[in-house]
Amino acid sequence: MTRLCLWPGCKRTVQARFWGCRAHWYQLPEAVRSRIWAAYRTGQESDGRPLSREYLAAIREAEEWIKRFERSQPGRPVEPGRPTLPGLEW
Repeated sequence: MTRLCLWPGCKRTVQARFWGCRAHWYQLPEAVRSRIWAAYRTGQESDGRPLSREYLAAIREAEEWIKRFERSQPGRPVEPGRPTLPGLEW
């Protein structure tokens, strides 16, 4: 099962168990990546159970970091549209 990278505007396809493409994953701070992995439940992308509050909070933390990062990049266009996970609204 695949889906789009969760970095806003990224069109790369990744395996559903991954947060995003390799390039964008490693742009996130290590602490944010660690929280995402710590909250990840093996098989959550296909088991039909709701995503945990901890996982959703870690994803939102990544989104907030991305917003701050993109605002700090003068002249960098931000593409509209964002991929979504079940239970996660941007």
